[in-house]
Amino acid sequence: MMENINIERNQLNDELMVNALEQNIAIIRFDKNKRVTYVNDNFANVLGYHKEELYGKEHKIFCFPEFVNSPEYEELWENLLNGVSFQDKIMRRSASAEIVWLEATYFPIFNEEKTEVVGVAKVATDITERQTQIEKVTNDLITMSSKLTEASEEGIGKGQELLAGNQEMINLSKESTVNLNRLQDKNNSIKSIVRTIQDIASNTNLLAINASIEAAHAGEYGLGFGVIAQEVKNLSQKVHESAYIIGEDISAVTDNIDVVVKGNNVLQNQILVSEEEINGTINEFNRISTESNYLQKQATKLETII
Repeated sequence: MMENINIERNQLNDELMVNALEQNIAIIRFDKNKRVTYVNDNFANVLGYHKEELYGKEHKIFCFPEFVNSPEYEELWENLLNGVSFQDKIMRRSASAEIVWLEATYFPIFNEEKTEVVGVAKVATDITERQTQIEKVTNDLITMSSKLTEASEEGIGKGQELLAGNQEMINLSKESTVNLNRLQDKNNSIKSIVRTIQDIASNTNLLAINASIEAAHAGEYGLGFGVIAQEVKNLSQKVHESAYIIGEDISAVTDNIDVVVKGNNVLQNQILVSEEEINGTINEFNRISTESNYLQKQATKLETII
């Protein structure tokens, strides 16, 4: 008596479980010729059919032609009819030719002796909405990573242009400094010459004064010599004054050259600092580009995995 109660209870539980599956899962069954032998309302509704119109239909009506005509399609059925189950996310074709994504499990049905496959069953859940969201997120990630890559590449390009401009400025500044140093050397040479001229003018002036004194001692006979001595004296003074003015001008030029050279040195240092900052920015852009490329690969991989 107790045994019969347990059997009835097990049968009741089995029926409840089957009913629960029928209400919540899309179920379809095919014979060995890939034709529908059973389908529940859930499956028919997911693909936009009435279940009565599906009996006897071939499996390929649920697939897009590209898949039906591919080696993968033949391999799927060959494995199923050889007793190998299949589980994956699959893309199927609805009655209105729209894409429907299913999380599906195909499994072979054996005869009572378990020696031969007599059919194939499939249970599935509709994941179209989830897949659409995944594709949207993935596309957004890919778009974002592409924009990041584009922006970073543009930043790298601009940075390299700045570096090229900086290098040109450094070269011009160095060349200018070299030329200024040469000019400064020439100025120093001119200063030395001016000092020599001033020394000669001073000595000439001293000689002219002595000659004037000697001419005065000579009296009437020294008048002509005195006139010449005075002219020499006047000329030496003019030379001395001119040399002094030239010396002052050269000193001013030299001071200006010193200022320009110092300014060039400051400019070079600033350019070098700017170059370091630009290199740092370029390295940062390179890092962003690398990470955005990685993000794009991961986004594509994410869609495949999920």
